[in-house]
Amino acid sequence: MHRMRRFVIRSQTLCAMPRFRQTTSRPHASSLLTSTPQWPQSRPRSHKLIPAPRLLVTLTALLTVLFILFVPHPSLRPTVRSSTLHGQFAAGPSAEIARAAPRRLSYNSRNFTLDNVRIRMVSGSLHYFRTVPSQWPRLLRYARAMGLNAIETYVPWNLHEQSPGNFRFAGILDLRQFLEHAYRQNLLVLLRPGPYICSEWDLGGLPPYLLAHDSMRLRSMHPKYIGAVERYFDELAHQIAPYIGKPIVALQLENEFGAYGVDDPNYMHWLLRAWRKRSFPSHSLMFFTSDNGGPGTVSRGSPFSANVLKTINLEVNVIEKVAMLKRIQPYAPPMIAEFWTGWFDHWGERHHVRNATDVASNINLVLNHAHASINLYMFFGGTNFGYMAGANIAENRTYLATTTSYDYDAFVTEYADVRKEKFKTAQKVIRNFWHSLNNQEMVNATLEPLPGSPFMSAYAGTVLFTESISLYDVLDIVTDNHLYSRYPLTMEEVGSGYGFIMYRCVLDGPPPAGSNIRILQISGVRDFAYVLADGIMLRTIDRNRQFESDGQTLKRIHLPAETHQLDIIVENRGRVNYGKYIHDRKGILGNVTLDGHILEQFENFAFSFPQDHPLLPDTHGNKTISKLRDSMSGVNAHPPLATRSSPPTFFRGEMSINPGSQEAFGGEFPGTHCRVFGRGVLWVNGFNVGRFHTGVAGPQRSLFVPGALLREGRNEFMVLHMNMHLTRDPPKLQLFEQPDFGSPS
Repeated sequence: MHRMRRFVIRSQTLCAMPRFRQTTSRPHASSLLTSTPQWPQSRPRSHKLIPAPRLLVTLTALLTVLFILFVPHPSLRPTVRSSTLHGQFAAGPSAEIARAAPRRLSYNSRNFTLDNVRIRMVSGSLHYFRTVPSQWPRLLRYARAMGLNAIETYVPWNLHEQSPGNFRFAGILDLRQFLEHAYRQNLLVLLRPGPYICSEWDLGGLPPYLLAHDSMRLRSMHPKYIGAVERYFDELAHQIAPYIGKPIVALQLENEFGAYGVDDPNYMHWLLRAWRKRSFPSHSLMFFTSDNGGPGTVSRGSPFSANVLKTINLEVNVIEKVAMLKRIQPYAPPMIAEFWTGWFDHWGERHHVRNATDVASNINLVLNHAHASINLYMFFGGTNFGYMAGANIAENRTYLATTTSYDYDAFVTEYADVRKEKFKTAQKVIRNFWHSLNNQEMVNATLEPLPGSPFMSAYAGTVLFTESISLYDVLDIVTDNHLYSRYPLTMEEVGSGYGFIMYRCVLDGPPPAGSNIRILQISGVRDFAYVLADGIMLRTIDRNRQFESDGQTLKRIHLPAETHQLDIIVENRGRVNYGKYIHDRKGILGNVTLDGHILEQFENFAFSFPQDHPLLPDTHGNKTISKLRDSMSGVNAHPPLATRSSPPTFFRGEMSINPGSQEAFGGEFPGTHCRVFGRGVLWVNGFNVGRFHTGVAGPQRSLFVPGALLREGRNEFMVLHMNMHLTRDPPKLQLFEQPDFGSPS
């Protein structure tokens, strides 16, 4: 079945009758998951020629030529850095960095050298954006104490540039400050800026605004993609230039491109040229790639000769895979860019853990038998705050959303405490390795006492929600974008990246004669839909369960015949971040039919709620929370009790922290783990902690709240509860000293 493309009318014309025009058709949603990447076709646009005087035409043509000659393409213009939007730029480099001489990492066929001194890289992954800035020094001290001489971090393009040209590098995104802390701990940095990073991160770190273009081909030489990457690289190069060689010594091109399923050496070569032409001294950087799999995958992901280092990712079979890498690349020392120390979780799975002894044994094989350098992925996992958790498509094409926690069973827990057995066992192997090389500096680092636990006494108890309000009552407050269209628009077409989108359609036609129900069917739900008739919750539809048992017929939803207003709220649970299915647009991609007829004329309400981090000043998110708070003021949460038919509802409660508590814990409050049953999103003092599916899917049954988000006096906890029918009483939030990941695998 095909349907026509849509003409959009923005909400500023709400008083006018919406007009629609037909353009081009697109495939039915059932054909969107295919065995090979399907690039959407461009949308043809019709133009109406308006007659004009000859002189005007001549002048217009002349001005057009001058514009083309003298005004550069937007993607080539330098980015204007302004502190007026989000206050997003941090301070410049410290005097210590400015005075320091840059160091250069290079290699020959056997060894890496740092300023011509032989070195073995023993690194660990620590992503600055998966924790709060106050924890960066502690985590970096842990890394040094374990015996690491380097750390690796991705750079999430989608957080740094959520809309075209508006960059943020402050607060939790202050990359420069993170690099300063790494330098002070005498740690080298392996920077992995993408543009694609995977990392179980929404869309692999690519900004979703890219998917608003019909013809977009991500990770390719598509002009719109390349133009956006140029703009991102311009800004990132400005941010990192003072830190090249102090401490950034290596930069990765793309990530796991060999597994993408597209053979495009031109794109990879373009990325190398793009970095080398930037104004900072890129000649002093070592460039590398990182790939999984066998020789074909590694070569496809790194179509370079000796000027770019090939590295591999693995968990087991160390000796065999390192030998394979040496055969492909005899001119360079082997390096494992990702040695997987644990694994991430999907909702609906069991929590993954990896035996400490097995991990240490394989680290020993890498260092002492394969004689390779290593990066431990992850050293510290952290949290996928907000809506940033990604997703995967399984071999059977099942959609698997990643949990909010990215603990990864790493050496350091999500809440910045060492996982003692795992940490100590690996530390001993690394210490012995440095001892065998007579590197007393690194041996001494592993003998330093560890920083005290930040979690000696976490907050525990219960937060009662005393105020509530229906989503319908605050729709005007939380709506980011409101558009009319003939058919449902995707989230990206509406101009929203994350959260939810609601489709509203007024049903005017009569039901079939003699029937008291109407049959509703929805095609192409991405990812989870809540269907409401005149404000009453009727049913939910999962992306993985859109069809009846025959696998062909779309689920039938029974609407009361008298239904006047149909609302379909679709939750974006994270874009696919790996492989050939990453063009993962959200919302409704297919048709909505009623009694077999395609519905037309929709209102599209997109609401991400507070996506911006409150660690950045003057964010839209804080303003939204403030308006929600005012709307809920004095509205009691208890009557009436939630029922199966209740619409999505906001709940608010408070917890008080006594004065002096901060000093008692060394200048920062301890964090806490919290649990609220059902499905929804949690904000703490305006910070979007993330999604919860407690009692619905598992394995994650609690969300970690960093102590940096708490404060003396009153602390606000706000929840958007999506499926009220799963609770008998008003929801409450329970605080625990320990996380709850369910039973391990």
